[in-house]
Amino acid sequence: MKFQNIGFIGGGRICRIFLTALKNKGFSMQNISVYDCSRQACETIKTNFPEVKIESNLNDVATSNFVILAIHPQVMMETLESIKPFISSKTIILSLAPKITIEAMKTKLGGFSKIARCNPNATSIINEGFNPVCFSTELNTDEKEAILEFLKLLGKSPEVEESKLESYAVVSAMAPTYFWFLYDELYKISLSFGLSSDEAKDMLKNVIQASVDVYLEYGMDSYNLIPARPLKDSEEEIRNILRTNLTKVFDKLKN
Repeated sequence: MKFQNIGFIGGGRICRIFLTALKNKGFSMQNISVYDCSRQACETIKTNFPEVKIESNLNDVATSNFVILAIHPQVMMETLESIKPFISSKTIILSLAPKITIEAMKTKLGGFSKIARCNPNATSIINEGFNPVCFSTELNTDEKEAILEFLKLLGKSPEVEESKLESYAVVSAMAPTYFWFLYDELYKISLSFGLSSDEAKDMLKNVIQASVDVYLEYGMDSYNLIPARPLKDSEEEIRNILRTNLTKVFDKLKN
């Protein structure tokens, strides 16, 4: 099956990431609509994706065949209450929000159960996302395959247990932010050492990806491959900072 129309509730950051990924793949935007209470968010969507229809009424998006909830957990329940009268047996809902379970959504929607949850990754913007997804037991094989086929446009979407989705949120969805500032500093240091911008970018792109592959193959033994280790004295402090802050975020999502 294919979705006849797709409606985004929420036109913010993650919606723009999805739309950019779809645009990269040449996906038709003519059957996509977006609702957001923020006028600025709507204007941004309209400017960057002129084929997408901006709806002023929530119900016009809620009647879509495939409804994507690109909203924060804090407003999820009131949004579900608002769309409840407009969804039908033909509707499929995909939630991009952490914390709110399928069962909680199902209860709020009066038993409606064609629901999936996805934990989207920012790297989807270049179609290289890692977006774990879980499904309600009421979704049939064709419906699940339709969701997976759609998410394939953004990158990889492994099916996972719902109980692990918040783990992926902390370790996967937020992961780029743990490294981007380091990449930025390495890039600036490279320039200060005399490399050109193109040379620095080419070097980082290749070395960082390869270093991940080497770590996954050799683990901590990877250190034996490099004689110098300039950050050795600071590593434990950095580990503690990472562990402490990520644990706080995880506990907040799970409780």
